[in-house]
Amino acid sequence: WITREDVWITWLDRKGRLGVGNWAAKGAIGPELGFGWVVGDYLDEPVLLLKFGPGGTSLAGPWRPPGAGPHRSGKQRGKGVGDLYDHLILSVKNRVENLATEFPELAGRSPRIEGFGWHQGWNDGCSKPDSLEYEENLAHFIRDVRKALGSPSLPFVIAGSGFGGWGQTVDRRLMIMKAQHAVTTYDEFRNNTRYVETRGFFRDGSVSPRPIRYHWCCNAETYWLIGEGMGRAMVELLGGPKAPPNPEAP
Repeated sequence: WITREDVWITWLDRKGRLGVGNWAAKGAIGPELGFGWVVGDYLDEPVLLLKFGPGGTSLAGPWRPPGAGPHRSGKQRGKGVGDLYDHLILSVKNRVENLATEFPELAGRSPRIEGFGWHQGWNDGCSKPDSLEYEENLAHFIRDVRKALGSPSLPFVIAGSGFGGWGQTVDRRLMIMKAQHAVTTYDEFRNNTRYVETRGFFRDGSVSPRPIRYHWCCNAETYWLIGEGMGRAMVELLGGPKAPPNPEAP
């Protein structure tokens, strides 16, 4: 497999150049591969991807942004409520500040946070209350991340939670996708966010390694297509060629 010489990545305690392996579960890839390939081809400067991928987490809970306030249960911010959001912001700032130490190859460069990719939603879609508040929580998430990182118009790409493909009928799942798309149509987000339709990328268990929908049936093609779509959308937001339009239901 080819390893990029111009795209670096961090995930958990690992860091290195982008390629197949090391950046997802053993023997697997995530959206980072397609995303990094597309963005790396577009930009002349080196690219560093900061991947955060804890499983089984919701936007209503661990990813809860400060602007969303306390959890509806009344539980204040802390373990299980907003802790992953806080960790994300702290980790991104630390990585940027310590770039030369962690990546000697990039020493002397002035890093800039150029964009944010968001692909999440399964766990919120397991709960009707979480699904109902997802749109509001996601809008707060975008605003709060931008404020925390000092980038008021930071480009955001949101890949839809298209688990199950075009045949998905569960109302909670459809609510999450509708919310993800709706946020990108807000006046404040219209020109600096993009929604990537992913239902056409779903491959069911009969043609995939494992019939686990919340992991896209562990299908590498699916993960590549999601990442590629996110990358094309990000390139457009960065001033590059316009991304292909989102496909419609067959």
